[in-house]
Amino acid sequence: MTQGDSASLANPAARSSSAMAMLPRIELMRACYGGTEAMRQMTTRFLPKQRRETDEDYQNRLNSTTAVNKLREAVDTASAKPFTNMIGLNGANEKLTSWMEDADLQGNHLHLVAREFFDEAILTGLSHLIVDYPTTEGLANYAVQKASKIRPFMRGVKAEDMLAVYHERIGGVRTITHARIASTKYEFNRETFQEELWDIVFVLEPGLVQRWKRKRGTVFGRPGFAYLGQGGSILTPNPLPYRFEMVDPGIGGGWIFEGERKVDLKRVPLVTMTAGDEESDGVVRPIFQDLAYKQIEHWQSSSEQRVILSAARFPMLAASGINLETEIDEDGRVVFEIGPNKILTTPDPQGRWYFIECEGKSIEAGRKDIEALEMQMDMLSLNPIISQPSKQYVAQNERSITETRVNTVVRDLAITAKDALHQAITLMGEWIGEDYSGVTLDMNFDFSGTDQKAKNIGSIIQAMAMKGLSRQGGLEELKRLNLLSDEFDIEAEVARKIEDMAGDPPPPPAPKAERDFPGGKTRPN
Repeated sequence: MTQGDSASLANPAARSSSAMAMLPRIELMRACYGGTEAMRQMTTRFLPKQRRETDEDYQNRLNSTTAVNKLREAVDTASAKPFTNMIGLNGANEKLTSWMEDADLQGNHLHLVAREFFDEAILTGLSHLIVDYPTTEGLANYAVQKASKIRPFMRGVKAEDMLAVYHERIGGVRTITHARIASTKYEFNRETFQEELWDIVFVLEPGLVQRWKRKRGTVFGRPGFAYLGQGGSILTPNPLPYRFEMVDPGIGGGWIFEGERKVDLKRVPLVTMTAGDEESDGVVRPIFQDLAYKQIEHWQSSSEQRVILSAARFPMLAASGINLETEIDEDGRVVFEIGPNKILTTPDPQGRWYFIECEGKSIEAGRKDIEALEMQMDMLSLNPIISQPSKQYVAQNERSITETRVNTVVRDLAITAKDALHQAITLMGEWIGEDYSGVTLDMNFDFSGTDQKAKNIGSIIQAMAMKGLSRQGGLEELKRLNLLSDEFDIEAEVARKIEDMAGDPPPPPAPKAERDFPGGKTRPN
């Protein structure tokens, strides 16, 4: 294959069978997580059009429907639990510690990169981290490279951008042998002020990276990665704004082989995390998929309820025993004027005017249906907190069981994320020929329920008061339970306390007891 060979029939953007199976699920989760704006863009896929409903009426109904985004609340709440404390490194040298201050070369600390990585897995069931290394093309020697601060970094890859991942058993270890990542790149023409968009595909294999491109011609607003050419890296960020839309880059031909480069790495620098039921290799059922479907059901029910309210909240005027000469407008509708300062009369003594109002039974039934859906969404989101205390949907003991269950699930996923981040740090060392396998991460794994956490805090404070626990040990436990901030310096606080105690004046002597027994006696007979 030669550079510029656009006549090739090769299609590097073809998705694997696993990626094709995951695409509808990813699209479902992204749309529901995006809330009202993204769900409206799904139109009839999420909100069916009623029989004989005009396009105008449907569009009005769609535009007046808003989402109760329980999915976003559930994902954000679950993904926040392991990151209530700042991620720490144990056994890291000064160089690696400084790298983690800007782990992705975009100014983001490892804590933020890890949080996004974990959040993506919770939402779509799959999350990927690529450990990239800038190219050294054009840099004369190692001294110039070092002065340029070239070093490995981490970057997240969205699930829909991962076109294919293939594994093989090598020495009994499941190893990635081939991966393809979709990306986008736009070029700005300063003369015409137009943007040209290119689809980019990176083919990753042990020791090898290939680049393929294809001109799309229209601007496509989806975040991804773009290759910047000389002086760039394998993957670099693309600042295109987000807009909910999925286009399969594998459709069509016209792919150009742009080039390849050898890399000093014996394996593909890709780390993958799964969160959910893994049905087959690369096919995962997201943990909140049922909640997404329930959110769509709520979306449809609330839309129908709004239509009912629009039709039933206004009384309808009716007449009996009246024969009126009516006027027809250009749309074929009867012209009849009614309103304030108007009098309705009829010459027929038996005729009468009256209003017909809806009894409200259907409205009440719709309201109850929406409330039941919201209750089910609360339970599916594994959120035991009820916004209205007067409505105890579940018993206290059941809420405690639910809270324990979500803590168990999230804790297991946090351990998985910790292992994945450890692999990414190890890969950073492999890029520069150093062993970082001994570096460990500190993450929060204490997901005790609110009631249990309050009891634990009370027990620690009581133990400190009764001198059964040292002041430093008690403060360390309180910090671990997030009662103290990450910036709280325990050693400095203990030192200040010792200093304060040393400067305190000695306590005054206890007053001598007065003797008031007769005859100067010190005790009674």
